[in-house]
Amino acid sequence: MMEKRASERPSMTEQLGELRAKYQPNFSGVICLSLLLLMLGAGLLIYCQFQKPSRAVLMLGGLMSATAGLALLVLRAPYFGQALEVRAYGVRFVAGRDEIALFWEQVVHIDMEESQVRPFHVLPVRRQWRISIHGCKGDVILLAPDFLRHLPKLSPLLATLRRCAPERED
Repeated sequence: MMEKRASERPSMTEQLGELRAKYQPNFSGVICLSLLLLMLGAGLLIYCQFQKPSRAVLMLGGLMSATAGLALLVLRAPYFGQALEVRAYGVRFVAGRDEIALFWEQVVHIDMEESQVRPFHVLPVRRQWRISIHGCKGDVILLAPDFLRHLPKLSPLLATLRRCAPERED
């Protein structure tokens, strides 16, 4: 049996206390759509292979559909495995094997920037958020707009960070 040594320090996660909330992007819709596009593209390409007079338009459509499905997965790949954990004594951001953890006493400033974005003139204006949590030793947790856009609900995160943010002195 392995016993825990008294000289071992607890991990940073244990020092930050119990988990209050975990914010992780939901990619189930993106994965389903990309798989649907890949299957549609593969189906069209296979169908065109067995037709005597091969239709170039269907082959091009199948190739474009399969490429769009792959591109959708590749563009969202950097955000798989990212999570923001709000804990009793601090906040922790995990991105793959990298992690940044800050105690609430170490947080100097939390920037929450909201901007209005219109990707195309035809589409309506949408809100885009960028959040950065600055620590006293120069550590910064940057929550990119793409990460925040895929959260199931953004308002609880904003409320939690406003509640835990240090008071500003003007």
